[in-house]
Amino acid sequence: MYVCDCMNVYMGIYGVCVPLSTYITTLPITTPQIPPHNPQAKDLAQKAHDTCDIPTIRAAADTTLGRALHAQGHLSEALKCYVTAARLQPNNLLPRFGQSQVIVLRRDYNNVASLLLQLLKEAPGWIDALRLLWALSSKVSPAILGGTLEHFKVACKKDPQDPQLREMFGDLQTMTNPAEALRCYEEAIALHCAQGGGGVENGVGGENGGHGGLDGVPPRLLNNTAVLVLQTGDAQRAQRFMNTALEVIFVVVVVCVWGGYMSGWWW
Repeated sequence: MYVCDCMNVYMGIYGVCVPLSTYITTLPITTPQIPPHNPQAKDLAQKAHDTCDIPTIRAAADTTLGRALHAQGHLSEALKCYVTAARLQPNNLLPRFGQSQVIVLRRDYNNVASLLLQLLKEAPGWIDALRLLWALSSKVSPAILGGTLEHFKVACKKDPQDPQLREMFGDLQTMTNPAEALRCYEEAIALHCAQGGGGVENGVGGENGGHGGLDGVPPRLLNNTAVLVLQTGDAQRAQRFMNTALEVIFVVVVVCVWGGYMSGWWW
């Protein structure tokens, strides 16, 4: 997907007349990975579910059982466990988040987003909830998107050194506030460079070209930054971003192919 999007923007820089908004790279809706279930934990949780009447213990058991069933793909049964656990212990956020993970697979996006916004009111900056909201941003109503932006703003202030948060915050604003989105992308790039020991003063964003320590910056971020830079009219700077993104992708592809060849799977 990255190669396709990067090549599209690369062509756009050289004069192909197509809507730039189509070049903003998006990711599919995914939920945080559910780890493989532990059979022993599932069995103990099932016994507690069947025999215990203490609300907090029963809620913990139902949450554990729900996660195990969720990992096995038994979504209806998992959802019942999550709902029961949330009812027994309303201040436990995990079963309610589990509910959102199951409901999103039913494409009830506004309902999921409303549930996540409520969770974020109780646990500001919860990264898993923010990531799922970010993935849902193109599927929800403008009112919910507005609430999402507010939570991302709070999260970015709470954790100013997280480049992924800055990038996601930028993604949410590409269509409505491209100038602010570009600022977020540039801040994300700067954070990646700082954490990787690189710099941007004379790199892609500067006058001297070159990578400027940007090899560790995700190509998707460089791709989307190039789109917004091009919208400002600075085609040369946008081209430098795209060149770097394409070179990073090329290196990754070569490494993967060479690694596959050496391990024998290529043949």
